[in-house]
Amino acid sequence: MKKITMLQDEAYEKIYEMVEEGKFEEGKIYSVNSLANNLGMSKTPIRDAMQRLSSDGIIEILPSRGFRLAELSKQDIEDIYQIRCALEGYACFILTKEYGKNEEFAILQDIKENLELQKKSVADGISAEDFYKIDMEFHKLLISAMHSQRINNIENEIRQQMRIFSLHSLVRKGLLDVTVKEHQAIYDAIIEKNPHRAAYMLYSHLSTMKESYDDMD
Repeated sequence: MKKITMLQDEAYEKIYEMVEEGKFEEGKIYSVNSLANNLGMSKTPIRDAMQRLSSDGIIEILPSRGFRLAELSKQDIEDIYQIRCALEGYACFILTKEYGKNEEFAILQDIKENLELQKKSVADGISAEDFYKIDMEFHKLLISAMHSQRINNIENEIRQQMRIFSLHSLVRKGLLDVTVKEHQAIYDAIIEKNPHRAAYMLYSHLSTMKESYDDMD
């Protein structure tokens, strides 16, 4: 039983990693047999892992056909937006307070370096898919200020939905430039030691992303 559970966990991690890396196209139906062959595993742990991924809202299982990435409903988008505002807005508040106590706060240097990478990448014509990885690192750095594994776990639970949410928005013309400017505004508010403005700029940024997503429907 322990070996079977370990195989299920391994299959789950491998498939989840493929989802995060964008290996599956939205709307396309995939075969369980092909996935099992690709991963070099039997179908049993693959099916078990997919049941978990389905419960997590990451994939949709289509009986006798295969599976595809789960589509986001309007309620999903609203939920993701509210969760991120609550967690990341408070993280900005905490970051600003911590910076007020210690201007050598290491996370702020990491955020600054991430911002410089964003600017350079956009200037070099980076794709929305590749920019998303840098964007997500920026937001993970904000969350890390709270030093909470439970909060990290909550974000991990909605990571794939966040990816779809962000990518659908970032592909719009001009949104990469807007995103960098809004990230910079969040950072500036933190450096200015204005916690309420930092949180507000985070809310404003996520609102831009949500409105961009909504406009594409």
